[in-house]
Amino acid sequence: MNNGEATIKVPTTGVFDFPSLILGGKGKYVDKTDMLYRLANDADQQYFISRPRRFGKSLMLSTLKAMFEGRRELFKGLAIDALPWEGWEQPTPVYSFTMSSANGGTYEEFCKALCGLVKTLCKQAGCEYDSGNTISANFEAFLAAAAAKSPTGKIVVLIDEYDEPVAKFLDDLDTLKKVRSDLHDFYEKLKVNSPQIRFLMMTGVTKLTKLSVFSGLNHLTDISSFPQYATLLGYTPEELDGALRENVEAFGEKNGMDFASAKEAILSWYDGYRFSPDSEARVCNPVSLGNAFKSWKLKGYWEMTGRAT
Repeated sequence: MNNGEATIKVPTTGVFDFPSLILGGKGKYVDKTDMLYRLANDADQQYFISRPRRFGKSLMLSTLKAMFEGRRELFKGLAIDALPWEGWEQPTPVYSFTMSSANGGTYEEFCKALCGLVKTLCKQAGCEYDSGNTISANFEAFLAAAAAKSPTGKIVVLIDEYDEPVAKFLDDLDTLKKVRSDLHDFYEKLKVNSPQIRFLMMTGVTKLTKLSVFSGLNHLTDISSFPQYATLLGYTPEELDGALRENVEAFGEKNGMDFASAKEAILSWYDGYRFSPDSEARVCNPVSLGNAFKSWKLKGYWEMTGRAT
């Protein structure tokens, strides 16, 4: 059993960068690239998806980034490697960022952080940040410059934790209103410039329709409860039978169970998430499952990593 423990890879609980996960060779990536391929080739090209914290959203965005950048060497043996993916022939420039970097304890700190984020994007696109203009206007200038610089005339934009700046001020209504207004103007530029965006994905914990942040993003397709993407994030019972079978077997051996009993015990703890009313599919939380496979114990790992507030 010691040899098995040393060689069996466990699904990642702390690596959210797809290239690092693949090239590091230590963690296990459960292949979701068939669904990502389908998503990237659907008629709708600009999406939003909400999922709880620590559910693999950042890793999904990192995988999409590598796909559009055409880094085929990272996808050897995965489903998309055998598919006619456009990225293998014509990569598209990708601009990926997290709105957690636009955080601040005060409104002034938020503005400074958001300004810094846009300055970084402008630098990446080779355009100057105009200090005499608004942050949202500079963001629009970045989008235009990035598209003009692209060989295809289009870009990919990936935004993680879009709602993080608002969540900071849920107990401060006055500041929240100002942050909400600024984010509305900021995100609205994505809609105005949508013809230059080949693909857009935004993730968050919730869709803040009642806070008006999303009124400037009504062109996005919200796939949060689409049945065909109910298993895009998280691990299914079928994946426990397949890609994760050796992990379940090792867990069972460590705890004196056969495969069926180990699987049943794992599902009784972690198979509690159903994301579409039109699908019976349920998934296990990645952090809980990964920690259980590492420690050989069933505990409420997701609760211990979450923020109750």
